[in-house]
Amino acid sequence: MIDRMYDSIIKPIFYVILIILVVEFVFLAIYRNYRRQMVYQQAVQRSNEIQKPLIVIGSPSAGFMNSIYPVYGCGDICVDLVGCQGCKVSVKDNFINVLQKMPDNSSVVFESCVLEVLSKSEKQLALSEIKRVAKDNYFQVRISPTIFVNLINNMPFIRDGINKPNKETNKEK
Repeated sequence: MIDRMYDSIIKPIFYVILIILVVEFVFLAIYRNYRRQMVYQQAVQRSNEIQKPLIVIGSPSAGFMNSIYPVYGCGDICVDLVGCQGCKVSVKDNFINVLQKMPDNSSVVFESCVLEVLSKSEKQLALSEIKRVAKDNYFQVRISPTIFVNLINNMPFIRDGINKPNKETNKEK
């Protein structure tokens, strides 16, 4: 009985989970790192072309994959809440605070997967500061594609929390 249950339910679930993990941590991770590396190189090139400093938002050694093998560099200034380990010029602060002290159109900005963790209002402020400081010299990389973020975004009770009120249920009838 247990052997049949194992063969009919548990074994297929195990294989599905294994396939998801392989796709996420091998294929999609390699693709994300390739994008980070290519976009960072474009930012470095632009920085050199227009002779403006390159500000990197988000530590090159943060996150699981980057802690093993960083795929982008520190730029001229690296800004992260916990600092940028191994960078010559590392600013340990909220990048919005750092950008607010910088003049308009003064730098090239590279940002990798930092905006995803901000609230909607923080994200709007961050984008306005990035665009003020960098103008058209803003290079960004999003975390997608990833299986886990896509799953979370499609499951509001996980994304927003179980006890968060639903707009639909709060509407007056």
